[in-house]
Amino acid sequence: MKHKGRSRRHTRIPVPRRDPTAPPGALIPGPGAEPTRVRILAYGPQGVTEREDLSPERVRELQKRFPVVWVSLAGAGDAEVFRRVGDLFGLHALALEDMMSAHQRPKAEDYDEHLLVVLRHPKTTTRLQLLQVGLAVGPGFVLTVEEGVSDTFEPIRQRIQSGRGAIRNRGADYLVHAIVDNTLDGFLPLVEHFRDQLELIEEHIFLRPDERAIVELHSIRHDLYALRRVLTSTRDAIAALARSGGTTVSDATRVYLRDGQDHAAQLLDSVDACREHSVSLAELYDSRLNQRMNDIMKLLTLISTVFIPLSFITGVYGMNFETSASPWNMPELRWRYGYPFALGLMVCAALGLVWFFHRKGWLGTNGDDQPKTRGSSSGATRSS
Repeated sequence: MKHKGRSRRHTRIPVPRRDPTAPPGALIPGPGAEPTRVRILAYGPQGVTEREDLSPERVRELQKRFPVVWVSLAGAGDAEVFRRVGDLFGLHALALEDMMSAHQRPKAEDYDEHLLVVLRHPKTTTRLQLLQVGLAVGPGFVLTVEEGVSDTFEPIRQRIQSGRGAIRNRGADYLVHAIVDNTLDGFLPLVEHFRDQLELIEEHIFLRPDERAIVELHSIRHDLYALRRVLTSTRDAIAALARSGGTTVSDATRVYLRDGQDHAAQLLDSVDACREHSVSLAELYDSRLNQRMNDIMKLLTLISTVFIPLSFITGVYGMNFETSASPWNMPELRWRYGYPFALGLMVCAALGLVWFFHRKGWLGTNGDDQPKTRGSSSGATRSS
């Protein structure tokens, strides 16, 4: 079986950091931050309405009409919008700063009047590229902040608008559970993708171990290590959220959050299984490479053994046969083009051996035998 594709290479992207000279709680947009887009979804058992007006009067009106008001901010490029939202819901300045600053580790913090949760959501299902999701939940409101415009929360919005499930009959804390559960579900296709890649690499190693396979394997092991760190922090954040005091999170919702904690633990088990598989594949690569070298040496030894008696006979007689005694005694010595024929025969023999070695893959990786992985691409970036 032949594999066509390009092995992935990691391209590290610079991680924007907070200005060390800025005071705590300062709302400073990061480099490359997208413009902030506001989307408000207010709902309850009686219905649902959607707005984009962030004026205090309109938000207060929605809070009086509906039990839950969900304010979604996509993009962290407008500090003034974050200040207005913070004043509107009484959010702590440090919580706003954490939600506005990208590349925070997953965590959960209790600010008495509200809770802060920072998560990371997979941007794609074919490579490790993560987006930050910040949440603040308090009495009757949920604020979510995404790095950019995406459809991450669209399944939840559809559930609210269609009235499916119990989400419209529950409070704001249940919406946080739905967002956490949706985030964890996003990791499952990514883990499955890594598992599929490892199976393809294993098949390739059995067929023909080469440098491309081990480079791809190292890349996946690197991604799995980063993914495990994110999932470990996510599990700890969910556990802290479930243990949080106060009345922001109800006892009924804590049961669902503990189930989400188990979901994160299962994802960690799957990642650990993939890491163990990658380690065994590295050992398999070494074993197959040694076996292949032994096979090559065996074949070359057989060829040398066959030519030992031939070289001995040629050395004894020196190919010095009397050409006049028989027309069969080296007639090419009398040919007009005997010498060019001998040179051509040497060249053909050398090229034949080079072709044979190339077909066997002894001169390097055959272009038709590169490892193929589902969804792999050159220059994959990672934000974790």
